[in-house]
Amino acid sequence: TKVPRTRSVQYRAKKSDRKDATQAMDVDEAAHVGSALDTRETVQGEPLDGRQAWPVCLTLNLLPTTHFLDATLQEEASVPLKLLVLYSFPSDAAPLLRSMRLIGTDVTDLVQVKSLLKDGEKYARNVWTALEGKLKDEDLRCNQKVRERFLNR
Repeated sequence: TKVPRTRSVQYRAKKSDRKDATQAMDVDEAAHVGSALDTRETVQGEPLDGRQAWPVCLTLNLLPTTHFLDATLQEEASVPLKLLVLYSFPSDAAPLLRSMRLIGTDVTDLVQVKSLLKDGEKYARNVWTALEGKLKDEDLRCNQKVRERFLNR
């Protein structure tokens, strides 16, 4: 992963005239076309160290007989209990449960929590593996663009 170089942007809306509110935006130094966070045509910066140890957080939405991920707003509001788990997957060690928290008004027992932690680890591993693949693809794409830019000078 790389940290994009960005410019600070501050927006100040005029109280009297809302139509000209977009003219009240202050941007650093040079004029910029596009988003301040657009990194496609900019230098990407330095890769961050230790990304293989970054944790993945998941919310398991618990119902009396099952659990699910990726709740919609309505589902999230109606679920009586949620388990948040934070796992990291260092390359030289077993998966680490960094944190967990039960949120809600319902109750559960230790046996169910133990089972949910195993499921949560499995889901977090899948998310971490997919994310790691995306980051590697992004690194390759960025490095290829840098090489092409260097060769086309």
